Amino acid sequence: MKVSKQVKLNDIITIRGKGRFIIKKIEGTTRSGRTVVVIEKYI
Repeated sequence: MKVSKQVKLNDIITIRGKGRFIIKKIEGTTRSGRTVVVIEKYI
């Protein structure tokens, strides 16, 4: 079972119990290899 998905700019994602969000910017990675993204609440 695959539980991860690739997201790109302007994708709208839903987080159960939190609402919908839009991916505004992908800023890069941290030293530990995590991806930094800027999200905005989608109304």
